[in-house]
Amino acid sequence: TIQTSSGGPVALTGQAADTFFGRWNASGTYVINSSLNISSITDSTAGASLVTYTTNFADTSYAASMFCSNNGAVRAWQQMDGNALSAPSVYGTLTTSQLSGYTGNGATGLVDSQINTARAIGDLA
Repeated sequence: TIQTSSGGPVALTGQAADTFFGRWNASGTYVINSSLNISSITDSTAGASLVTYTTNFADTSYAASMFCSNNGAVRAWQQMDGNALSAPSVYGTLTTSQLSGYTGNGATGLVDSQINTARAIGDLA
């Protein structure tokens, strides 16, 4: 609760907060390091993580982003879509209940990544 020094309420306008975030290690056994609104994270295949939300988003117009990193020895890339497949197929398309993240090395192959983060802002159902 935020109050003024005299004890009255503070009106916040134009504020937005994450309605979903997560950080997980997808190298070997999956470990969720921190999360909000994550029901589960599934290892679909090497380099593919499927995040299922605890509470769905109201629609697919929420703003989502992802990031990945390996131990600094290799360049990594990440992309997301709404599919639960072993390879990206619906690039950038989101669903209200899940987010798929794909990680790879400097080439085009999918590889597991040690640090994966994702977050989104949007209305929940």
